[in-house]
Amino acid sequence: MLPISICTIVKNEEKHLLNYLSAIKKCLKGYPHEVIIVDTGSTDSSVDIIRQYMNDNPAEKVSLEHFKWCDDFSAAKNFAIGLSQNDWVLVLDADEYLKSFDTKCPELMQRSHSHSVGMIDIINHTGRGMTYDKVVRFFNKKFFHYTGMIHEQVTLINTCIDTAAVEHISMPVAIDHYGYAGTPEEKKAKVGRNNALIFKMLDEDPNDPYLYFQLGQSYASIGDGENAYKYYGKGLEFDVDERLQYVKQMVIGYGNAMLDTGRFAEALSFEGIYDSFKSSADFLFLMGMIYLRNGLINEAYREFENATKASECEVDGSNTYLPFYNMALIKEAMQDIPEAVRLYKKCGDFAPAKERLAELN
Repeated sequence: MLPISICTIVKNEEKHLLNYLSAIKKCLKGYPHEVIIVDTGSTDSSVDIIRQYMNDNPAEKVSLEHFKWCDDFSAAKNFAIGLSQNDWVLVLDADEYLKSFDTKCPELMQRSHSHSVGMIDIINHTGRGMTYDKVVRFFNKKFFHYTGMIHEQVTLINTCIDTAAVEHISMPVAIDHYGYAGTPEEKKAKVGRNNALIFKMLDEDPNDPYLYFQLGQSYASIGDGENAYKYYGKGLEFDVDERLQYVKQMVIGYGNAMLDTGRFAEALSFEGIYDSFKSSADFLFLMGMIYLRNGLINEAYREFENATKASECEVDGSNTYLPFYNMALIKEAMQDIPEAVRLYKKCGDFAPAKERLAELN
């Protein structure tokens, strides 16, 4: 079996560390691996928790190192990767708990070629539901490293290699991410820290749409619709590739920001990009909401129905209970109670639907 290194940087993660370490131990039991944790200046009990875990689990190859924080996530992660004893590394955050890991993964990557990167499934627990992402986290450290002060990305070390030759392989690996499920105060503090670094990067490169996307994401995460609308919009002013995952997320975020800030009529402009994103249940559900906010009931119902038939979905429920619930509301408003009941039942355990069923029965 090809050994792997799991690399993580931490700062004040006392509430996550035991779950993080226990999940790795459970998923990789019997598989050759090491865990490298680099602390970047914790002031809570994070370091003590790690040391205690190392003492209690001497058979586990866990090491703890320290890195002087310099406002650069890539520098810290590259430092951690540089400490690894193995070429193939899996990079996690402390608030990400390994959910599943197919032991064939490293061999799958090795059989492909060393210039491939592995994309893993991330289940984001937001406190208001779940969203799903696929991100690059598994790669060979001889050929790849991180770049970017924040929202860092895996890039080729050798700039002479054509990036188009890099193969992105979907790996049978999944993690549960709890970083979006903090208190409002924790979220605001995190957004403030992250945005300060993003604005610093924008000073150096004001023409990077990805940075504007990340600002939009940050503001949307704390319910600041106006700033989310502002920065998503700035990102979409550039000539972006609609096929890129972050561009799809930026489009949907922009549409939701329009609805959150009452720009209902403006959101109808999304009809002009419909064909580019109609394979996405998230986009189709968004179109349903846009039509609904503009009083176009028949069009809204059609798009909600289309969403239930789409397989491409990142936001939990966008192709199931969320469109079914809105379809049921429309039918109930039209006094078609039997059809409304049928549709509410298709929502499963979605609490608002169960409440409507209780009212109607």
